[in-house]
Amino acid sequence: MREDPSRSFGNLESDGQYSGMMGQLQREDADFCTILAPTPGRLKVVDYLRLSPSDYFVITSLKPGVLPASLALIRPFSREVWLGVAVSVVVWSVCLWLLQKLWSWGTGQPGVSLATALEYAWGALLEHQPEDPSVNLSGQMLVGLWLVVCLVLYTGYESSLISHLSVQSKSRTLDSLSDLVEEDGWSWGTEPWAYNGATLEYFSKHTDPVVKKIHKNMEVLTVDNAMERVLAGRFSFIIVKNYILAIIASKYTDAYGQTPFYVSKKEFTALLCYGWGLRMGAPFQSQFRSIHAHLEDAGLISYWTQTVMAARVRTNREAAKLDNTAHNQYEAQKLYIYTQQQQQQQQQQQQ
Repeated sequence: MREDPSRSFGNLESDGQYSGMMGQLQREDADFCTILAPTPGRLKVVDYLRLSPSDYFVITSLKPGVLPASLALIRPFSREVWLGVAVSVVVWSVCLWLLQKLWSWGTGQPGVSLATALEYAWGALLEHQPEDPSVNLSGQMLVGLWLVVCLVLYTGYESSLISHLSVQSKSRTLDSLSDLVEEDGWSWGTEPWAYNGATLEYFSKHTDPVVKKIHKNMEVLTVDNAMERVLAGRFSFIIVKNYILAIIASKYTDAYGQTPFYVSKKEFTALLCYGWGLRMGAPFQSQFRSIHAHLEDAGLISYWTQTVMAARVRTNREAAKLDNTAHNQYEAQKLYIYTQQQQQQQQQQQQ
């Protein structure tokens, strides 16, 4: 087994040649390489042996925290609704003032001041309105319309406030790339090995505005630095699921299975599948495919996956002097169940 000197999967250079492992296959310096993701460009210069579907990408963030109780009074409405209420109070008050001002100019009778209109609008919203300021029929109709609006707003606010005081609210979970983009002052990153080759091509060539923004602001850092940033808050780590689950179980989970991290429920696929790259015309390609078919049909690939993950978790915890037999058995069972669920989903998709 030889490691590529550039430690890269392979990117297409300006001269039409690939770097990394792809370049070795293209030049026939090697017969085959392990763990390669197919792309349209790569399939033109090498043969490919699909071994398994690619791992899903997930978003790792801090678990949702309890929101401060001091904000319970403003939590029933979103910022947009509160802004709309404030604008509505001002607009309605100005309309009433102008309407009564025009009536006053036409009849010579006293109208309504802007301060009086604002006081009434705000008081009606709090169900403590002062005396009706309207002086004609059109003003009374405008007041009646505002009272209906206040009734709807107050009813919605009161019921929502009761529910927020009854159940402790928590911050929102980040389950998709859209959630990351919508959060103010939020940043995200991934590891260097996960952001090159086919994965980098996926993000850099994607046409969706959300994925474009994710790519533009993506930070590349090591997993230890990334997890520290996540613990510090307002940062998410975008990485493949099996990889991050093993790390969290190894280093950031106590004997009771408690961890400060939240792994998104939604998953997205950046790569179609994983497999081995073969140089063009390799005579052993048919034998490799036959062996792979036997391994897959016997269920050995999924079995090896969950066994390797469980062993990695156990080894890492022992190295960190956090080994706990019961916890390792629990984590291994959890990984086994997850792997079985993935296998069932793959079978259903193939059917």
